[in-house]
This record gives sequence, C-alpha cells and structure tokens, in this order.
Amino acid sequence: MIRVKQVQTAFKLGVLSALVLSTPYVYSDTLNDNLRAQRDAKPKREAPQLRQLLVDTSQSTSVANFQSRSKGSPYAALLDEVREQGTIRLRVGIAVPFAEEGKLSAAQVRTQRAEIQSAQRRLSERLQTARVKTFNSIPFVTLEVNEQELEALLTSPEVLSIERIQKYQPMLPESGRVIGADVAFARDLTGTGWNVAVLDTGVDKNHSFLQGRVVAEACFSGEGGFDLENSLCPNGSAVQIGNNAGGACSASLDPGCDHGTHVAGIVAGNVRGGGLQGVAPASGILAVQVFSGDESCDPFEQSCIGAYDDDIISALEYIYDTARFDHSISAINMSLGSGQYFYHCDYLSMAMTSAINNLRSVGIPTVIATGNDGFTNSIGSPACISSAISVGSTWDSNFSNQQDYCPSPWSDPTGSVDRVTCYSNLSSNFDTLLAPGSLIRSSVFNNQFDAWHGTSMAAPQVAGCWSLLKQASPEAGVDEIFSVLKATGTQVQDWRNPANVFPRINCYDAITALLAFEDWSCEGTCGVAGTDGVVSRPPVDEPVRWVSTFGSQENNVALEGVGGSGYPTNGSRSLSPPFFGTEGEILEFYFNYVTSDGADYVDYAWARLLDTELNQESLLFTARTTENGNTVPGLDMPAPTAVITPAVNRIIPGGPEWSALGYDSGDCYYEGCGYSGWIKATYTLPKSGYFHLEVGVVNWDDQLYASGMAFTMPYVGKAPRERKRQGMPPWLPAVILQK
Repeated sequence: MIRVKQVQTAFKLGVLSALVLSTPYVYSDTLNDNLRAQRDAKPKREAPQLRQLLVDTSQSTSVANFQSRSKGSPYAALLDEVREQGTIRLRVGIAVPFAEEGKLSAAQVRTQRAEIQSAQRRLSERLQTARVKTFNSIPFVTLEVNEQELEALLTSPEVLSIERIQKYQPMLPESGRVIGADVAFARDLTGTGWNVAVLDTGVDKNHSFLQGRVVAEACFSGEGGFDLENSLCPNGSAVQIGNNAGGACSASLDPGCDHGTHVAGIVAGNVRGGGLQGVAPASGILAVQVFSGDESCDPFEQSCIGAYDDDIISALEYIYDTARFDHSISAINMSLGSGQYFYHCDYLSMAMTSAINNLRSVGIPTVIATGNDGFTNSIGSPACISSAISVGSTWDSNFSNQQDYCPSPWSDPTGSVDRVTCYSNLSSNFDTLLAPGSLIRSSVFNNQFDAWHGTSMAAPQVAGCWSLLKQASPEAGVDEIFSVLKATGTQVQDWRNPANVFPRINCYDAITALLAFEDWSCEGTCGVAGTDGVVSRPPVDEPVRWVSTFGSQENNVALEGVGGSGYPTNGSRSLSPPFFGTEGEILEFYFNYVTSDGADYVDYAWARLLDTELNQESLLFTARTTENGNTVPGLDMPAPTAVITPAVNRIIPGGPEWSALGYDSGDCYYEGCGYSGWIKATYTLPKSGYFHLEVGVVNWDDQLYASGMAFTMPYVGKAPRERKRQGMPPWLPAVILQK
C-alpha cells in the first residue's frame, strides 16, 4: 500500500520588494491510517516535517512594516499613487488552499476551483468594485480600487499578495544547422503531431513560409478589459478566440508588429519544395496575440505596443483550460519581457508563476527569452520565473563588425558560431539554455524574409526543438527534456563573464540520448532526468536516469545473498539493451546514491554486468549507508569489482531533497540518511562480447522511507572520458540508428 500525499497550503502575509506582498506555500504529508499505525510501531521513525516550497521570502517584511505610513514604505508609495490618480489597478492573491492542478485528481481540481471562485466573489462583493477581472484556475483577481478599497485590501485576512500590473515589450531585434535540427529531419523528426503556442504580436498566417501551419488563433488584449480602447483584438474586445483572432497587429501602429510572424517562422516555417525551414517544420502554431496598443505614442520614438501580464495570464489559462485538449501542445514560446532581475522573480507576479506552474504540471513548458540588454549578472522578466525555461542567445555563423548590435559597454567585432551574443542577458543564478539568436532569417510582413538578432530568435529554436523531442518521445516530461537538453548541450563560455558557462542546445544529440535511455527496461519505479535537489548535474555532460523504491511494488529485485538478516520488500531495477564491448575497453558511468532511511535498515543500491542470458558477469558495486556514514561498498556489502572514485565515500547527512523520493523527499528516519554525491565507476571488460548493465535499488523489512540512485548514461571506450563526447555516442549505436 502506498501513502497518499494530501497537498494543503498554509500562508503568512508578508512583503517582497518594495511593491509586492508575498506568501510562502507549505506542503504537509497525510498518511493513510493503516500505514500510520505500521509506521508509528517502528522505533525512532519520526513524522515528516512541514517543508516550505516555491517562493523565496528572503526579502519579506512584516505586515506592520508594509502598513507603515513612513515615507518610502510600500504602503506609502501605493497610497501616494492612488491619491494622485484616484484609482489604481492591482492584482490580488486570495487566501485559499492552492496546488498545481496537474498534481490533483479531477475531483480535487473541481473542489479547488469552486473554492477559488467563491473567494473571488466574496472579495469583489466586499469591496463593491465594478472593475474586476477573475482567473479560472489560480487564486488571483485583478481590481481597480480607490484609496478606501486599498486600505481594505491591506488589512483583509483574505488577501495574501498584492502585485502591480506588469507591462512587457517584444524582445525586438537589435540556426537550425547549428542545433542539429537538420539531422533530426533525416530521421523523420519534424514535429509532426505537436504544436507550439506563440504568445506574441500575432502571426501572419498568409505568409508563404507559414501556410497551413497555424492551427488555432486567439487574442487577449486591452489590459484584461480595463483598457478596451487599446485592445488589438480584431473585434475590439478583450478576448477573441477563433479564425483570424491571432493575426498580426498592424505595421502602421508599430513596425514591430511582425515580431510574432518572425518568431513563428523560426519554430515551424517551411518553404514548399525545400530551402529555408524552421526548427520543427511540421509542427502547428497556436497564434495567440497578447499585445495592446497605445494610439497616443509616436512609433518612431518608442514602441507603441506592450503586453500586460493580465492578458498573458489569460492566454496561459486559455491554453491550459481549452487549447491543450484540442491540440497536442509541446511548448509555449514567449519572446517578450522587461526589467532586470538578479534572482528568481516568482514574487513579482505570483499569478503568472502559478499559471506557468499549472502548465508545467501537465507537461507543457513555457519558453521565455532572457532579454537583449547585455546583462551578464541578471535577466529580464518573466524569464526570471523559476519554473520557466529561460533562453539566451549565441551566434549561428561567423560574422564581423557587429558592434552596432551591442549595448553599452560591449563591443564584439568577431561574432562567431557558439559565441554568446553581446546583447544576451545571462546570469549564473539561472538555469538558462542557449540557442542561436543572430542572424536568424525568417518571415516578416509583405511575404518577405529578413535576418534578425535577439534572444527573441533564440527562444523559438528551443520551443521548436521541444516539438522534435516530443515527437521522438511523446511521454517525456518537462524535467526529462530540460535535463537532456542541458546534458547534451555544447558548453559555451560567456566571453563577457568567463566564469559563466551555459549549454547551447544540440537537438539531435538530445533526441539520441532520450531514445537511448528509452530502450532501457524498468521493473518498479524508474525515470530519466531527476537532476534536482541533492542530485546536481553530473561531472560529465550526459543525461541522467534513476531508480527509486518510492512507489515501487512488492517484488524480488534484491541480489541473491546480499542484505543480511531480514528480507527485501520492494524495489526497482533498470536494464540496458545489449551493447558490444571489446576486451580491455572501459565501461564508465557516474552514480549518486540517495536515501531517506537509516543505517539500521538494509536498503541498498547496486550495478552489475550481465550476459545476454541475463546471468551475472560481475557485480560492479553496491551502495549502502552505515553507522559511520560510508556508502561504498557499504556495511555487509560485497566488495566492488569496478574501480570506485573515491573508493570510500562518506554520506552527506540530512534529509535529502530529491524528486525521485516522492513525498519522502526531505525526510530522514535516522542516522545514515543522506546522499553520496557523484561517484565515478569504471570497469575494464575482461572479454569481448554483448552485455547488459543492470542498476537497481531495494527497500528492506518495510516499504517506508524511500531510497534511490541516479546514474549517468554509461560509456564504453578505450580510455576514461573526461569531457563531453562529440557526434554520435558510441553507446548502443546500432540500437539508436534503428529507432
């Protein structure tokens, strides 16, 4: 029987930055009654502790401080503004339990939405304000309030957060060959059956490059209905869904109105008869226009279009609530943003963060450009949201004399392939992917083509690549694909800040690695990726697979004669397809053993080499914690036949956070819980032939407190590997080419 985790939320009102009230989300575990009795009967096993997730509250202050009327306080700033303007528009987070819907059952989703709608209604009725915008799936509401209503919001126990409305600009301009998309085409991977939602200035679907590519259209504009005069929806409303709703805004309003058309072409453009192609030329495009106009501005002096986050959030909800059921959506692309943020900015718009989290929980990533300001220690918003996939830019060809595109203080006269573009915002505080952003040729107005610069051009390369990966592996999740893109990416040093290195995506290599691991069989609970928490990126640039006892069924996966007294209860193991090795070649991989159990329970992991009849050739190693904290070879465990580096590894103590442990993540039964960190295993093959590698983990005496092991894609070669392999991996090439 498996424990069922019930998600609840507890909140504390506080303030983040000068403008935003924030709330931490806290999750608690609720055990099944039978398992509770079973668990409580065991000595020393303690109940899980509450763990705070999602929002960094390091900048929070007390409600009293927020409500202080002293000069410069957040309250005073809002109060001054509302007194000057008469009213102010704010987005308010409401105090109701909330969890990402992808983690809930259908019944729980219905209950949560009913509670959200009831709370939204109570708040708007209490304030008696006529100007209200509600959201369907997240506990937020946008209000236009006067001074008295603002006072009521700041003192209401139902209010969890107050956010200013944000306005974003298109990442205007200041490829496929580089990222390996053309090689993927040769394997018939072109994005067929998948669609990318482009939230932008609209798409000219009549362009020859995009004919037949637009499968759905929508428009969200006019600041969520608060400013319909500036709505760019064709029918003049705040929302329009259906044919022609997602067309490009007019060039007479702003020259940048073909931005969305250029972005869509990078994703899925296709010139019939060959020639120029997008990254995923058979993918569909959901054209979603999210920008609003400003008729009073001068387009030659400034941009006359901007995207308000209320409209963007509505578009994200449309994709989550409606579009994903009509179309298989691989990714969302947002080549827009503004501002400068040194750390994750979830607090800036908790409503948008919640919408992005909802989508990610059902397997849809939101890919966002980092911005074109040339920052080397920060990026723009909303790319700074922790659950977004942020994308910076590199050159896709060799160019010279590119200073005109560089913001101060940068100058780059020698643009070259895999050189970070001078304008790209990057920071080591963000897990950012790179893709070519200069010079990228794509569709523009009047059925023409033009080559543009910008992180706006890099983000759709990632979104298009995501379609190829989803076609290759439809069940692959966001974490899995993100991890494999990072692991197989070419490491590019930022010449402006040489300490920082980021992966430039290799789409074909990512597909190869994803399919290679997909050929592995699994008994129990296994997965790909899992580089989170205490399992960091490995020392080599390889994808990561894992096995875990969490959620595994009762089975006999333990090694015969290994484990001492007691008995194995449940576990998991994963078996590679057959591979050929030559006598004297080295089998090499890294592993990281993680356990929430204690040393007095004989939970352990292992790796062994099998022949084609699945008979054991060699037990490479076992991993188990001891009272002294050793993980390899472990207490009462056989000595390894592989060379382990380091030979003996002390456990890093504490309740290990790791998603593969499920709700046991962060728990610790007793001394001995923790993780090993990455350990290198190398084994010299004693003979030539075909082999299997088996990796497994087992729970002992009970099914409580999970353990697991992450491991990298194994490598077979003449010498140990110290850096990323280029081209086709030597691991299982015959099997890979048959896919």
